[in-house]
Amino acid sequence: MLTSKQRAVLMSQSHDLPTLAHIGKNGLNDAVLAEISELLDRRELVKVGVLKNSGVTGKDVINEVCARLGAEPVHVIGSKLILYRLSTLEGVEHVRLS
Repeated sequence: MLTSKQRAVLMSQSHDLPTLAHIGKNGLNDAVLAEISELLDRRELVKVGVLKNSGVTGKDVINEVCARLGAEPVHVIGSKLILYRLSTLEGVEHVRLS
């Protein structure tokens, strides 16, 4: 579980991140979850977009994504989710939490 201070640090780091994954009209399916999981393994901090035609909002799906992937919710701003998960892969540069 992230502290509020760690969340603030992660939010500031995520400001310039590109949106690397999108939840589209097919909703939160296994392919999208696999893509987000792979991104979390490689980057630890990921910004995910929720498209308007998906029929859901960021607030609707962030808890489900985190529960299914073992990730931590950092923040939801409109249609953008920011997720964090510590990577166990070798050679991954870890995100600074403080």
